[in-house]
Amino acid sequence: VNKVQASTAKKERAEARDEKARQSLHNKLDKKIIEIKDKANEAGLFYAAVTPGRVAQEIKKQFAIPLDPGRIRVPHAIKTVGTHTIQLDLMPNKKTTITLSLIAI
Repeated sequence: VNKVQASTAKKERAEARDEKARQSLHNKLDKKIIEIKDKANEAGLFYAAVTPGRVAQEIKKQFAIPLDPGRIRVPHAIKTVGTHTIQLDLMPNKKTTITLSLIAI
């Protein structure tokens, strides 16, 4: 019985730490603007779509925050120069919104 209680308490502490970490990520990233610079054609389209992996790379580069690309929701292929709003799945009851600013170089 004591082992089960100790295991349950350990899981609860781990979940509390995870929740704090997700809340911290939310606070650091919510409403931030992520600049992504890449080559584009004359019509203002990037040659390659922006993927969750690319967004994660830019977040790590610009804010020194590692983020699992699986938590980044890109609803469609983003290739157009300009601003685009996307969601991050960090917390179950809160939306974390970031803006991508695609800039042609």
